[in-house]
Amino acid sequence: METLKYLLNELNINTEKQLRDYIDENYGTKNDAPLKILKSSDLIRGDTEDRVYCQEFEYERTIFDMDKVEVSNAKKIHIKDCIFTGTLRIGNREEHSLDVFMDYVAFGKGLIISGASNTSSIDLTCLSSPEVKIVNNKISKLSISSCKICSLIIRNSTISEFTSYFNKFEVVSISANHMSNVEFPHGQMDIYKQKTLPGVKWIESLKNKFSYVNFSHQIDYDREADLERLKNANETFKFLIGKSDYHLNRGELSRLKYLELISSINNPVKRFFYRAFGGLIIPWRILVIIAAVIVSFGFLYLTPDFMFNTPGANGNSIQRGLCIFEALYFSGITFTTIGYGDISPVGYARLLAVSEGILGVILSSSFLVSLIRRYID
Repeated sequence: METLKYLLNELNINTEKQLRDYIDENYGTKNDAPLKILKSSDLIRGDTEDRVYCQEFEYERTIFDMDKVEVSNAKKIHIKDCIFTGTLRIGNREEHSLDVFMDYVAFGKGLIISGASNTSSIDLTCLSSPEVKIVNNKISKLSISSCKICSLIIRNSTISEFTSYFNKFEVVSISANHMSNVEFPHGQMDIYKQKTLPGVKWIESLKNKFSYVNFSHQIDYDREADLERLKNANETFKFLIGKSDYHLNRGELSRLKYLELISSINNPVKRFFYRAFGGLIIPWRILVIIAAVIVSFGFLYLTPDFMFNTPGANGNSIQRGLCIFEALYFSGITFTTIGYGDISPVGYARLLAVSEGILGVILSSSFLVSLIRRYID
């Protein structure tokens, strides 16, 4: 359920300023507001350091308008359709286990789970936060899904099972952990925006641009289902290649390698080109492409605007166009980079010849690779 997302749309809250206006207008009134508002004085504290001690911390449709909320030693934390304008910090140093569940929760400054020495599960779904920091914990199961998080930090923690699906991360820092089972599919962050040594100022600039009340992270579930089918097919082909006796038949093994490669490519355009080239495993497909390129360039050389130096009757070269047989001959020696020199291009025909020569090097190399992969690997 996307209750908080729909509520924000109905209330026309798309920015932090609009959220602040809503809080100022509705806090302390007797209006039956769609989102309840709690200030710092409304929470029961356990000490003078703003810690809240309780066995169960459960809230729905609530705005926590305070700089920080710190929940210590609870057994159960269930938060749904809530907004924290500041930071929520969770800790647990007691013997009893901690269960954390959050669904559609927005954080103005961030979520910190630290020092939870005995945590059975942390389930974070549809969070919007500039930072989520999980440090110094012992967690049986950590699940993060469909979240929009600017900075994800997981450090110095022991995690038996960690799954991350359908998220959007700007920057990730995961180090010094002990994780037994991990599922972290690609596509959850833009790798090309990452830096080797991300500076504090750079991360802070990303967080300052982050809008936590905007749940704009959309998921194309049809595409994700297609990717899941591709993944399952790829794992099947890998099993047949590595664990079965199909390696005894060279033709069947080559076919399995081809299918395994195609199923590992998510981009449909890239997958089309790999199919055309036979995944560099089917040599005859590349031979067909080579023949098509030679013939195609041969016909291009017949264009009246293209001129060539050719041998004349008295031994001198003359400049003229080519006939069909000469054009195919020139295309063949250009593609194979032989270049006898008896026919040479003039003017713009040189650019066309250079282009064919480059294609010749690429396709010839691809053909040799496909032969090796099919008959030697």
